[in-house]
Amino acid sequence: MIEDRNIHMKLGMAEGFGCVLVAYLTFMVAMWGFDQVTPGAAILAVSYWCGIGFLIVTVVAFFNENYLMSCVFGILGVFTLLFPDFAVATLTGAETANNGGMAILFVGVVLLVLTIVSIAQPIRLVPIFLLMAALMFFFIGLWWGDLANDTYQMLTGVFAIITMLLALYFVAAVGVLVLKGKPVLPLLIKG
Repeated sequence: MIEDRNIHMKLGMAEGFGCVLVAYLTFMVAMWGFDQVTPGAAILAVSYWCGIGFLIVTVVAFFNENYLMSCVFGILGVFTLLFPDFAVATLTGAETANNGGMAILFVGVVLLVLTIVSIAQPIRLVPIFLLMAALMFFFIGLWWGDLANDTYQMLTGVFAIITMLLALYFVAAVGVLVLKGKPVLPLLIKG
């Protein structure tokens, strides 16, 4: 008779690495939203590598039985791997801008659904973080299509910078929690 076992892989809190990748990409998106950088090398060139990093985090979260983070980093991994392809296709005229905008809006919808799911878990900061990320994707998607204007680009920058700050805060708060063994920085944990 075969014995059932759960195998857990703890690789130094891979979700922290995922949050650092989120912080980098959202910082660059924010700088684009505020007209400080062009989306070329700053976003497109590293998108593949960030996508690979997100997928690694997804696999580790899956083996650690963390459903929510598997979904979050999985959709981000697939999106960032595909983003340069549909961005270049849009810029070269091979595809219409609406196709890319719909793909980006879909990521926003998935993140919004995961925001609702995350309300059931004990750390209340997670739904806030996911909601800000979902709103950022909504505004990028609206800007990408026929509705492109400076207001949507600026709102993308605002929600991207909020998402970046929350991602960095998560890295710091969870890092201190792991090192000290108790929450030092507030994570808004349900009592």
